[in-house]
Amino acid sequence: YYFRAIEDSEYCHDGMLAIAGLWTTWGSGDNAYVSCTAITTQASEQISEIHHRMPLLLDKAGLATWLSKDVKIDFDEIKISEQLRVKIQSVSTRVNNARNDDPSLVEYAVIDESQPLSLF
Repeated sequence: YYFRAIEDSEYCHDGMLAIAGLWTTWGSGDNAYVSCTAITTQASEQISEIHHRMPLLLDKAGLATWLSKDVKIDFDEIKISEQLRVKIQSVSTRVNNARNDDPSLVEYAVIDESQPLSLF
């Protein structure tokens, strides 16, 4: 997956994309580290064409539940909203290298339609 906000472009759409995640700090002093992870779930029908897993996308109600300290999270109750739609767009495999950071990363790439879709 490639998530990146590029303001004032055709790739930036209205709204917020909230992804469920966890973070923690471990160690201390000069050896303190912050680590994080994105929670994944079974892919929606749309995303399942590419991969069987996807980030857990939260609508406003799901986000409020996720961020609440007073609620025990029931993952079965946090469903992917049918209103949450993402756009599938083929991009260059150059996005897989963190050293690449230029506008060409979000340009449409031509794909070989005889090959199955893949994240890698």
